[in-house]
Amino acid sequence: IPKPVTVTLETDKTITTNFYNQRKTATAELVKLDGESNHPILNHDGVFTVYEWSDLQGDYIEHSTMHWDDAKQKYVTGTLTYTLDNGGKFKVLETKSPTGYYNDKKLNAEFAIMQDGEVFQINGGTVTNVRQKASITVTKQGETLTRYDFRQTEFGLLYEPVFEVQAKENATYELTALEDIVLPDGTVKYKAGELAQTVTTEIQPDGGIYARFDNLDLGKYRVREVTAPDGYFIGSNEYEIELTYKGQEADVFDTPVDSYNDRQKFKITFQKDIEENEVHPNPDAYQDIFFGVFNREPITDEMGNVLLPKDSLLEVLPVSESGQVLSKGDYVAGEYYLKELQTAEGWNL
Repeated sequence: IPKPVTVTLETDKTITTNFYNQRKTATAELVKLDGESNHPILNHDGVFTVYEWSDLQGDYIEHSTMHWDDAKQKYVTGTLTYTLDNGGKFKVLETKSPTGYYNDKKLNAEFAIMQDGEVFQINGGTVTNVRQKASITVTKQGETLTRYDFRQTEFGLLYEPVFEVQAKENATYELTALEDIVLPDGTVKYKAGELAQTVTTEIQPDGGIYARFDNLDLGKYRVREVTAPDGYFIGSNEYEIELTYKGQEADVFDTPVDSYNDRQKFKITFQKDIEENEVHPNPDAYQDIFFGVFNREPITDEMGNVLLPKDSLLEVLPVSESGQVLSKGDYVAGEYYLKELQTAEGWNL
């Protein structure tokens, strides 16, 4: 409202005076906070778009963007001006979240200029974002005994194991920080070398067999296998993983790690002594001597189902010229025994 003007009226004179009306103006501001710690977010690259109402278009139209003010430590608008077309109505949307954060796009703050010089506190003055998080899903693969094939030999049925690569339970992994894990609000979550989580592969609700490191903040980590499943060799299963920002659209993303363990394998070796026959020497007698390998107990799968009854023939072993006997079969952990199946003519079995 313009200030009053005093005029003096004189007879037969026209007096003209001018009144100037200034349009109402306002500004708006906000502070970005971390949704977990409630600390100010140190990355100031968020983008907040200001829209003004247009009666002519019957909708909001883009007006400007807020900018970071170092002095205020806030995002602020420029001057917002009341016009006949906008009726003083404005709104603010979050167009881009600060780096490292998820934008749920729920911010839609509307306000209207009622008094000149108003300073609007968007969303009460603070707008929160949740940090983008990650998970690491670890699967363990290894050869698994699933059945036995068999074939007929001169010594009876010979059984041979069949293995398939399958996911394994009971592999334990540790996750440690390769560097300081620093959150976007400046908080150090983990020091370099600090243990973050430990997980073990198991049957999950979806039926899969895996383990998952959850709720991880972005940064560099090391996944290391510390315990292998029973019957498997641990090897050097270490993996360096960098979890990097995937943009504002993702609140959580997953990084897969597939690891493999070799089975612990067993060989049978022994020496066969052959008594010399001075009357009828036979230096090739070793060629007619054979041993059989048999399982002392039933062999079962991981569920306890019997795959092979006890006392089944698993391998026929010849004797070398030096008398050495060496198996070439593939054996799982268990108890086995040897039995001489055939000897040379002139020797007792």
